[in-house]
Amino acid sequence: MKKIVWSLPLLVAIVGYAVVRSPVSSGSEAKASYADGHLLLDMSKEQTDARMMKDVSFRIRIRDAEGNPVQGAAAGLKVLLSMPGMFCGTVPAQVSETEPGIYTATGVPVMRGKWQAEAIYRTEDGAIRLLYPFKAK
Repeated sequence: MKKIVWSLPLLVAIVGYAVVRSPVSSGSEAKASYADGHLLLDMSKEQTDARMMKDVSFRIRIRDAEGNPVQGAAAGLKVLLSMPGMFCGTVPAQVSETEPGIYTATGVPVMRGKWQAEAIYRTEDGAIRLLYPFKAK
């Protein structure tokens, strides 16, 4: 019984931290967003439809707390495509800065179904993750 009593606060703390560090999602395929006191990130898909074995591109905008573009962040930004719940690995996307503070990530979903693009931006304080669900036809 003592183990359960001590485990419960630890579980609550872990879940609370995950919620605080998780991205703020719009709940649709239109956009995934993250905001804290220092950075603002948002990600959207550039095409209407994603197709298997065809390039799909995502636009990631990174701004500081004042809304200014964060330039030169491509080295700390990684985007991986994967199928949630499947064990078929991840597909890395190519990331480049197309405008100040705007990055394009392009990858290829290799089969039909539900996919997600995970943008991972490494900062001095850790990593920020954005998850963007999409379907490949």
